[in-house]
Amino acid sequence: MVSRACRTHGVWIDVTIRQYAARTQRLTGSKRPGVNEGMLPSQTVRAFLQRKTMIMNYRMVSQGAMALALLVVNVSAFAADSPHSAHMLKCAAVCADCQVTCDSCFHHCASLVVEGKKDHAKCMRLCVDCAECCKMCATLCARQSDLSATATECCAKCCDDCAAACEKIADDKQMAACAKSCRDCAKSCRDMVKMVK
Repeated sequence: MVSRACRTHGVWIDVTIRQYAARTQRLTGSKRPGVNEGMLPSQTVRAFLQRKTMIMNYRMVSQGAMALALLVVNVSAFAADSPHSAHMLKCAAVCADCQVTCDSCFHHCASLVVEGKKDHAKCMRLCVDCAECCKMCATLCARQSDLSATATECCAKCCDDCAAACEKIADDKQMAACAKSCRDCAKSCRDMVKMVK
């Protein structure tokens, strides 16, 4: 039963290859390199399957590129129609920058806590949580979500708390940078809320 199935599959492959070679010769006037009578059966099968795989991959890449192009066109058209699109994108950029600064400050505080400086523990927790809030706000503003106003209000409050905690620790450039970034983000978020509401 197995040998018969293998033979049947082999016959189908052989017939398909012959049809493929004949069609190629008819269209181009010459046999396609890699599929000819001088090749061994296994080499012929391999060449045929490689050719089919290349065609399938090309079609998949083309379809993916077309889908991406359509998505970009649709998003651009939507952004152009929104009266606050430029401000939304600016707020998203400020929030994204604050997220990076807060994550970096979290790492800074965590390393100091490990060294025994427990006064950085609260800042460490606030920085990592504030970073998550900024990331969410940046995402929603970038896609111009209906929830962007709610997100910016939340982000402004989180940034206020994080900045206040960072400002309490003196003589630390990284903490000062995080506090400034949070203040800027809070201002940008509140400006966005006033514009949307």
